[in-house]
Amino acid sequence: MRVLRALLAVCLLPFLAAASTAAEKSSSAEDAIRKRIQSYVTFFNEKNTEKIAGLWSDDGVFANLSLGSSTQGREQIVAELSEFLERQAGAQLTGSVDEIKLLGENAAKVTGSTRLVLEDGTAETSSFIILFVRVDDEWLIESITETSQPIKSAHEELAELEWLIGEWKDQTEGADVTTSCRWSRGEVYLIRTFAVSLGDAVSEGTEIIGWDPQFRQIRSWSFFSDGSFGSGFWTKNGDKWVVQSVHTLAEGDVADSLRVISDITEDSIRVQLASYSINGELQPAREPVTVNRVASETAAVDEGGQE
Repeated sequence: MRVLRALLAVCLLPFLAAASTAAEKSSSAEDAIRKRIQSYVTFFNEKNTEKIAGLWSDDGVFANLSLGSSTQGREQIVAELSEFLERQAGAQLTGSVDEIKLLGENAAKVTGSTRLVLEDGTAETSSFIILFVRVDDEWLIESITETSQPIKSAHEELAELEWLIGEWKDQTEGADVTTSCRWSRGEVYLIRTFAVSLGDAVSEGTEIIGWDPQFRQIRSWSFFSDGSFGSGFWTKNGDKWVVQSVHTLAEGDVADSLRVISDITEDSIRVQLASYSINGELQPAREPVTVNRVASETAAVDEGGQE
């Protein structure tokens, strides 16, 4: 027994050491990022825009969702901040961090809130998302997204597409298309898998739908069994959804498409490929397709029991 325990200890030692090292790195990165945020607040209150400039990356972006404005580039961001501080010399900023999430070794996302008190005593409270990147062992601000409204989680943003969850089927141009959609673990992505049967040939694919906090928009990434792949942006237009996508085909060609999803009910949706081109050459238009929800086996059993 003692030999076994000793052997286990020797075997586990490298893993425990690695876990300890990873935890130390994570703690060190979080401490460094917290210090950068505190420095930003301190420099702001000191009206030291030169030092604030040193906290930003060259191509940083500052977006104010409440005003619908966006400023790109460190020089322009600092110039606008300098103008503001000239008008509001007595403005004071405080802030708090809710979460620091490391995105690999060289990127991190920070969420939190700030309170800005202007010279006349008016106070403004905002929520923020800051994306940091590590350049030459220094954490720099890549983007700040600010809003006076509470920032929604990825799950809350994707809730508008929750009607996609379930099994779907449509039949068009001699092909049978089946689709299944579910939440990912943690419910931060929607995962759609689909299969297209055309005679004896079957092709499959996976689409991952998520919330992009930097672009503040729903995005999707798709991968197909023939080696093609692509990404798209989802935009809600009234009671319709418009999906603009770009795909790299298996042969290397580039396809652009515009899909419109409309007539959304509990049991069916209408999908139209409104525009489709390959290498810039427009392809023939396609007729709209009605996609129907497939009743789950559980629901069918319940209905049968009620009869």
